[in-house]
Amino acid sequence: MSDEITDEQFEFLIARAGLTLTEEQKATIKPTYRYVKAMTARNARPRSRMAEPAHIFIPGEGVVA
Repeated sequence: MSDEITDEQFEFLIARAGLTLTEEQKATIKPTYRYVKAMTARNARPRSRMAEPAHIFIPGEGVVA
């Protein structure tokens, strides 16, 4: 899949998000699509419950009174 997004796809995503953007805003945001796509691909993989940081916190450990 391409890292580029078509104008039609971009307009669809804007509408779906309920955004009203100027042409200047669209021109600024559209090039960031490739980075958002890469980030979502990294975060979309399955993770176990133990990947949640709250599960590794041990109360009192490292606390100096």
